[in-house]
Amino acid sequence: MSLEKRIRDELHDTAERLALDPGEYRRAMERGATRRRQRLAMIVTGALALGVVVVAANAIELASPVEPASDVATTLGPVPPVTSAPGSVETTAVPVMMADEIVAVASIDGLGVYSPGGETAFLTSDPYHQSISWAISDGEGGLVFTHEVTPLPWVQGTLMWLGAGASMPSPLVAPEGGGVITPLEVDQGSVFYRLDDLAGSSSIRAIGLDGSDSRVVVGPTPMLGSAAVSEGLLVLSLGGDCGGYALYDTAGTALPTPDWASECGPGVQNDIALADGYLFTLSDIDSQRQLVRIDLETGEQASTPIIEGWQVEAEAASRVAYGGNIIRVGDFSGDEFVETESYSEGHGTFAFLPSIHLAANPRLGSGMGELPCTVLDVPNPEPTGLPAPVEEKFQQVFTLAKTCDLEALAEVVREDGAAFTYGGDEHPVQTWVRNARFGFDIMPMTVRILNTPPALVDGIYAWPGVFVTNSEEDWQQLSGILSAAEFDLMYKQRDDIGYLGLRVGITEDGRLSYLISGD
Repeated sequence: MSLEKRIRDELHDTAERLALDPGEYRRAMERGATRRRQRLAMIVTGALALGVVVVAANAIELASPVEPASDVATTLGPVPPVTSAPGSVETTAVPVMMADEIVAVASIDGLGVYSPGGETAFLTSDPYHQSISWAISDGEGGLVFTHEVTPLPWVQGTLMWLGAGASMPSPLVAPEGGGVITPLEVDQGSVFYRLDDLAGSSSIRAIGLDGSDSRVVVGPTPMLGSAAVSEGLLVLSLGGDCGGYALYDTAGTALPTPDWASECGPGVQNDIALADGYLFTLSDIDSQRQLVRIDLETGEQASTPIIEGWQVEAEAASRVAYGGNIIRVGDFSGDEFVETESYSEGHGTFAFLPSIHLAANPRLGSGMGELPCTVLDVPNPEPTGLPAPVEEKFQQVFTLAKTCDLEALAEVVREDGAAFTYGGDEHPVQTWVRNARFGFDIMPMTVRILNTPPALVDGIYAWPGVFVTNSEEDWQQLSGILSAAEFDLMYKQRDDIGYLGLRVGITEDGRLSYLISGD
């Protein structure tokens, strides 16, 4: 499945997606070839689904590693293999030690490490948290990365560090309030990263690999396109009608803007990279995506048309890569890019690694296997007037939801063929875990919704009944079930779209028909 298809599915997966401005939806799709924007879209739609006002994001330090539940852990040597969710690939069983021209690819299944010589390793995270959104080298044989959905006990979106020789990662910094962190580069022992907040601004920050010296390098910047760091230099690609660039040193001091950089950039900028005094960009010029090399001193440009790509990386002027469905590595030391190798594992972000040296079975997750759900100690309702098969299924779903037995409830969904998402074909637990980590915990909401009167339509008993009737009486049934913010948001939209929040449907013969939100 393409990333743009995944993004479209995610934007479609929540009840209030219709509240998104159509222009913003289109722009998100245009930007949507990168995972950073995919995660931001997920956060925004999740916030809309709850009707919650989220504060602007700030970064909070995590001073020390979180210890796993077992005593396996931060020492060298083998650790038990991590049990993977259906369809994922097991972690490599031997120490990972590779060098020379390595490419790391962050994907929905984990993190692949590939070398031109054919050596490969594949690392996975905890069950239902396999998807890695971004990874870079720490410059010393380790990795700095972020999960698409971060395992507990870490805060969603936490920037992680798996150091050389380590068997499990340590948390470095987390976005407070729902922001998105994208690692950029490790320079002189500090990780430089981008922090996107929900107010639409981005800042560039840094933190030492030891957790010290957390600082803001460049403050909130609206319409920040891309950022790149290399050898003490930070370049920002700016959005807007014209674009252009801003240059800083890594202490955050603004540098004089070269004449070429103060003018409009070469078309629409998609991504940038720095190496050996050159700026590399992926730009849309005259309806053609091109890989452009710019001499930072003179502004001299050379470009090569490409078929597709949404990320560019540069290790040196003579080793550049751009990625789309295929990652293409080559030489741009002359006037054009000459491909020397390619990797078909292109469906995520990627990075060059000078080397990698990890323990056997290195974990990308915590190893705890804990899922985000709170058990509720509440009695089961005793609804009246339900056929026996319907009441039996009702009690089963209610009990599994309140006890957080996600696996058993997922089995019911699978056996009954119930609809649980408008997104891609994934495991129900994966969907529920992702939603919970982005602020929409379906299990307690299911318990609350099943405490409302149902309505019967087309042979299906539907909870809450307002989904069918849209009546004022049934809307008022929700006023004590939903939070004030949730109720107010949905009630305002009742005449236009009705109730499209979470609902449960059970057929007259006792089959779970849907457990879903959206349209």
